Amino acid sequence: MVVRALLACTLCTPLLLFAQERASEPHIAIVGEVYDSVANRPLADAHVQFVRTTALQTARSATTDERGRYRIDSVVPGEYFVSFFHAALDSLAVQAPVRRLALGARDPERVDLGIPGVERVIAALCPNLPALDSSAVMVGEVRDADTRTPIANAKVIAEWVDFVLDDRFRVEPQRVQTATGPAGAYALCSLAAGGDVAVRAESAPRSTGRLEVSIVPRSIVRRDFTLGEGSTFVTVAGEAADGRTRVDTLLRGPARIAGTVLNESGRPVSDAIVEVWRTGLSTRTDAGGRFELATLPTGTHALEVRRIGFAPHRFPVHLAARTPTSVSVVLEKPVRLLDAVQVSARTLYSRRQMEVEQRRRRGFGDFIMRDELERNPSARITDVLRRIPGVRVYPGQGGDVVTFARGTSFSGPCRPTVYLDGHRLGSGENLDFVATVSSLEAIEVYKNASAAPVEFWSGGCGAIVLWTRIEPKLPKLPKPKKGKQEKPASDARDGD
Repeated sequence: MVVRALLACTLCTPLLLFAQERASEPHIAIVGEVYDSVANRPLADAHVQFVRTTALQTARSATTDERGRYRIDSVVPGEYFVSFFHAALDSLAVQAPVRRLALGARDPERVDLGIPGVERVIAALCPNLPALDSSAVMVGEVRDADTRTPIANAKVIAEWVDFVLDDRFRVEPQRVQTATGPAGAYALCSLAAGGDVAVRAESAPRSTGRLEVSIVPRSIVRRDFTLGEGSTFVTVAGEAADGRTRVDTLLRGPARIAGTVLNESGRPVSDAIVEVWRTGLSTRTDAGGRFELATLPTGTHALEVRRIGFAPHRFPVHLAARTPTSVSVVLEKPVRLLDAVQVSARTLYSRRQMEVEQRRRRGFGDFIMRDELERNPSARITDVLRRIPGVRVYPGQGGDVVTFARGTSFSGPCRPTVYLDGHRLGSGENLDFVATVSSLEAIEVYKNASAAPVEFWSGGCGAIVLWTRIEPKLPKLPKPKKGKQEKPASDARDGD
């Protein structure tokens, strides 16, 4: 036993000396930030690694917080290889650069990292795209809505309309598509910049809803999609048009969504309209800003929240059959509603009326002018629109829904975009909630994108444009100035 004890002590001596030497070495902290140069924001949940060049088997690591920041303590000074990993890099098909740094001159040492710039990433994703081309690129992943596993060979499709003006004006529909790789990632090149494109993903028989995405020239946009089981099309109604029968269909499924709508101060917004596109389902928030919708299709769809006085908010939601989706929506700063301008003039024909009349004379679209609206001022706007061929109105949860029977939407019912006094409100707006017939000067109806003027184009389904009345008023007589008033002459005589 004594021999064993001595042997143990003999073996421990070098280990103790080694530990003392390690403890005597100086240590520093490393801090920094990881930035996403593509999305122009800090990169959260990035895995940062420091590997010493003389000990490649061991690494010091940290994960960035929501602000993209990280910190590693007790690092021995020396020369290191530095890099980071993140799912965004996989979808971009690029690797973060590996840097070689000598650390120890300062404590703490600051090392900032980032995803390569937009131009480098575009060149890697789309090598055939000319360097001076203004087209944009969309990247992302397609996953199963319930299991979140990647879906390979899924199609990602983008569609939009180009307006071409050469010897004549024409409208040309455009479409590009790609397929996901084994990890479910995709890169969609050659997207037209400076407008909106409609994007969706599909892997038969599953399909997502259409998302409208604004494209900035020479940029990279990220959109992830989920595809789920159990979604079905239900027939809403049929309508005879041009001797043919058109059947409008809406998506239904087992998914649910619930949430709250708040303003920027964190206070609930009541009576806001919440709608999931292509479903015909909408609801209004209660006094606490809460809402809930059921029988929704699974996968990625567009949720829109609208409330008079706020800018409309539209964003993608991922709906699953097994787990209800929960969201919290914050409406942007309230839109200031200005009073109508009072014009002191006797003219009964405004510039707005002249512009509407000019568009009517071009022969595109349907127009309902003030004289026709005044024949039945107690009617609803949807009642007036029923008379126009190709316009169909049917009841929905949030009010009557208006669709175009001969629209050019890419899938599902064709729901026009609504404009009020030139301001875009959204798709599927409850028109009877927006205005009354007696308050309108004119209604313009464009049943497809090719007929709509450029200022009212927002997709393949056309638009409904409402113009409110601006009544001219005569100038008011100036009020007498307040001040000391002289007594009447009769009073003066009485006082003598």
